[in-house]
Amino acid sequence: MPVDEKIRKGRKKFVKKGPPVKKFRPRPKAAPKEEAPPEPPPPKKIVIPENVTVRELAQIMDISPIDVIKELMKNGIMANINQRLDRDTAIIIAEELGFIVEEPAPVPEEVAPPAPKTIRQLIYEGESPEKMVPRPPVVTVLGHVDHGKTKNHPPAYLRG
Repeated sequence: MPVDEKIRKGRKKFVKKGPPVKKFRPRPKAAPKEEAPPEPPPPKKIVIPENVTVRELAQIMDISPIDVIKELMKNGIMANINQRLDRDTAIIIAEELGFIVEEPAPVPEEVAPPAPKTIRQLIYEGESPEKMVPRPPVVTVLGHVDHGKTKNHPPAYLRG
């Protein structure tokens, strides 16, 4: 038996027998329903700190840092992902990307603790001003202390 006939007989074994396969017929398209286009979601409100990096700004807005960098480039600012942006620039970028920027809550100023009292204030704290008497200042005069090292040698101006 020639080789071609053997191959043909072998193929016949693997051919499935059964009902013919139905061809796909496209269904007629239904008339398009007139639906109102879905309303875009309301703009997200965000709060931006005074100094923020490009990465932090992207995290606040929950978008890719690449989108923030693209928007910066459109505005003529070449910035990398780690570069700091001032608040005004960050606000402009956020508004162009469709966000509403809210002002941060004012931080209450901390009241500084009173300065610690000096020793003089602690000493005179219990005294009444009527009992205090003004006194003249104490003056001390300091002079040269001779340790005995110069007695054996004459001064430099006499050595001559």
